[in-house]
Amino acid sequence: MKVNIGIRTLTICLLGLLIFTPNISFSHNIDLPDLGESASQHMSVSQEKRLGEVIYPMILGDLSIIYDPLINNYIQFLGSKLVKSLKNNKLQYKFIVINNNRINAFAAPGGIIVLNSGLINATKSESELVGVLAHEIAHINLRHHSRMFYENKEFSLTDTITAVATLIAAMHDHASIGSTYFVGQAAKAQRKLNIIREKEVEADLKAFSIMRNTGYNPGAMVKFLNRIKEQNIDQIYEYLSTHPITENRIKFYQNIKNRPVKPSFIYNIIKKRTASLTNYSNFENIKTEEKIYQMLNKYNENFHIGEFDKSLNLLEELEKKLKNNGSLLEEIRVYIELLKAEIFYEKKDYSKALVITSNLYQLYPNNIYIRIILAEIYYKKKNYNQVFNILAVQNIYEKNIVASTLLSASAHKKNEISLGHEYKAEAEKLKGRYFNAIKFYELAKKYNLKGNIVDKRIDAKIRQIHNLQSARDILK
Repeated sequence: MKVNIGIRTLTICLLGLLIFTPNISFSHNIDLPDLGESASQHMSVSQEKRLGEVIYPMILGDLSIIYDPLINNYIQFLGSKLVKSLKNNKLQYKFIVINNNRINAFAAPGGIIVLNSGLINATKSESELVGVLAHEIAHINLRHHSRMFYENKEFSLTDTITAVATLIAAMHDHASIGSTYFVGQAAKAQRKLNIIREKEVEADLKAFSIMRNTGYNPGAMVKFLNRIKEQNIDQIYEYLSTHPITENRIKFYQNIKNRPVKPSFIYNIIKKRTASLTNYSNFENIKTEEKIYQMLNKYNENFHIGEFDKSLNLLEELEKKLKNNGSLLEEIRVYIELLKAEIFYEKKDYSKALVITSNLYQLYPNNIYIRIILAEIYYKKKNYNQVFNILAVQNIYEKNIVASTLLSASAHKKNEISLGHEYKAEAEKLKGRYFNAIKFYELAKKYNLKGNIVDKRIDAKIRQIHNLQSARDILK
């Protein structure tokens, strides 16, 4: 099998550095150093956060995001568990999964970590997946983005643009780019990309500490790195790989005293779910003699061919099997209940799906993914007021595209045209599609029947977008 590999922390790091150029207007008044000269000081944490706010919509708009609540909840749960072990964390991390079967992950300034679905599918245990997450968290926690810029005085604006253009192209579809041009640009950028390589050992050490402190097996990374190293790597991506798989890295993990890698119920179901959503054809079920995992594999097979009644029976049987293992049952109960709700949702039995999800919402009112599932069920039941009650609070719609899209659809169903356009604009803004966002904000003003206050609110949002557009336009 031919695998394209490029775990590229530097991709968005360079994008971040590119934005730190003069003559760009930011709403937060960041002091921007001239990239033509060496940096006089590290990027502050505050600047890094603001930079992340600019980069985040670029990622949401340019990459194919997976908005599956179970997958998102699981990855966020793993990432948050690792981040909690950090003693000096000053960032709020965002974990994003994209629909791309290449083996790839990257970290961006401001605590943004992106995983390709192909990377999830390439792992064979939860510890392997956690190892990648821990490594990316380590790059951010160790401030490698800021330090790279500060420590390498030869960095110039031209070099940065070259590296960004090459890497962004690679993230989309390298096959559409002339190979001679692409390799030429990659070779030109290579010297600049090498500066991140020295950070790998430092990130490995930090990742080891994170995994150890959270009860995971760091030795699982040996298997993952060895397996990746044996793949037939596309030469283009060798040029661009910013996480080189060196013998020293493998030896580092081999010297760690291994803990046993236990199968994970949740990991297995999320991996299978990811493979199904992304049409990944090389999925391997976890091979185990344990009855519960055999049942889980059977559930996966039945659900994805539409045998919902059989799937539901297997989940109920699974719960009975786990009654003697209270701690495991408690750990996975939320996922079992969400899977049941999903089965009823697919069967269009929205009332039963509502009962299950409402109970979960009462237990976990701050879980945004449970909120979204519940809102989707209410939408199907045409209870649009309840969609607003669940999502139009705590500014959830400003942070989640699915939430703002649901609110927009619900507003239109209620014949609140202005509000529907305003929420649609919020969704477009989150994707970094600023032209569309302004268009929908203008439509919201056109249909506004509630007076001056709403107009002023919308005008403020349009001004905010104008302040962000110039940074986005640099990459066009």
